[in-house]
Amino acid sequence: MKGKILTCAPLLALCGLLSCGGGGAEVPPTGAGSGDSLTVCGSVGRGFVEAADSVRVQLYSLATPFAREGGGAAQRELFPVGGDGRFVFRAELLCPQLCLVSIGGRGDAPAGTGAVFFLSPGDSLRIEAEWHGEEWTTAYAGAGPVCPVEDFGRAQDFFVRHVNDFASLTDMPAQREECLAGLRALQEEREAMGLSPAADDYLRLQLDVSALSVLALAGGADSAYFSFLREFDLGHDFCPSTYFYYPAMTNLIRNAAFGLPEIGEMSPEEWMVRAKRALGAYIPAERDAAYALITAVAYCNQLHQGKPFSPRQEEAVRAFFAPGRHGLGNVAARLLAENGALRR
Repeated sequence: MKGKILTCAPLLALCGLLSCGGGGAEVPPTGAGSGDSLTVCGSVGRGFVEAADSVRVQLYSLATPFAREGGGAAQRELFPVGGDGRFVFRAELLCPQLCLVSIGGRGDAPAGTGAVFFLSPGDSLRIEAEWHGEEWTTAYAGAGPVCPVEDFGRAQDFFVRHVNDFASLTDMPAQREECLAGLRALQEEREAMGLSPAADDYLRLQLDVSALSVLALAGGADSAYFSFLREFDLGHDFCPSTYFYYPAMTNLIRNAAFGLPEIGEMSPEEWMVRAKRALGAYIPAERDAAYALITAVAYCNQLHQGKPFSPRQEEAVRAFFAPGRHGLGNVAARLLAENGALRR
């Protein structure tokens, strides 16, 4: 079977803090998030508001779990900071994921501030940031940063430089060992970078999942071929935030070695049980959110093949992916919107 890994130039934007600007906001108390979205609120000191042009808070949500053909680049959203320095906004999150949150201004504005967080649907994050002319003091409530922006940028830069190392290895399983040897060499380079633990985990998973998106294309593979999966941590919370999550999971569940049928009219509960049985050696069965997201990938596969949901499937999707269930956001709305677009 033939396949390819796509370039990921959009990720380059994540290595810097971007900017922009606008109106006022009333700040709710910490913990005011809704069940299927993230709430971010807080204030920026007047010193930066006066020194910068059009101050904005930027959110990069890294998990785009249904982006086909790879290209799960971060979704960038800009939110205005009022003239009094206060801001509040809500953003949709489909699943627990890594998010880069930054504050900046346009033009000749001083350098901004930001951090990388692990956030879930329903979370609320409060940021109080003060610029002191040369440096920032920043306090957070509701969640703490998991790694500095600088480390995250180094991890992303390494991934962007090496993501196409597997692109020419499309003859699986014949090139399996060549692919795995290349992956292990990259992982050794990663280990020598001295990244903070979260940035190191994320880069490790980025490399593993991008290789998996090619390795899982192997036709005629068996369980012995997939023994390398025991070296991967596919149940890790950061996995859905990786760039090639959707094509990797798609190729995995469609591979005949695992015996998983198309989801069709089967109940999502039953299909998820089968997925746990097939993949339980590699993704712990108790990771319900991981398997629910893989079940959503199975539904996406059907839509991406141009097959709309039946009425029975629509009802199953509404019930199984109700906001907050399995620790996910409003996955049902996303799937049904894509289904509606396919029908039009």
